Amino acid sequence: MREVLADIDGPVVITAHSFGCLATAHALDAARTTLAPIRGVLLVAPASPAKFRFAGAFDARRLDVPSLVVGSQTDPWMSLDDARALAQRFNGAFVNLGDAGHINTASGFGPWPLARHIVETLACLVA
Repeated sequence: MREVLADIDGPVVITAHSFGCLATAHALDAARTTLAPIRGVLLVAPASPAKFRFAGAFDARRLDVPSLVVGSQTDPWMSLDDARALAQRFNGAFVNLGDAGHINTASGFGPWPLARHIVETLACLVA
């Protein structure tokens, strides 16, 4: 992660979906000393760590950057209550999109202007 961040000029907002949410949280936890350019994290439709036992243990901890978890009442990969609890463990905000499935193209999502707005807002936060 250090190498990637070193090559970026300007604020960084990480956006992840499904298993990528877990991988992002894990990477941020491992790189706590190199988070300076990261202004925030948008985690959409996180997958349940229990569905990925092969990847090893997952311990959700407070993230040292602002975060927003977006979940759905009908997501087959993580229940709404678990997504809300994950946001709390990250010390982040939570948004319930309602009946939105896994918030992907199979659920009818294509371009998502709200996500862009969230990312731009996070990028403007003072580090």
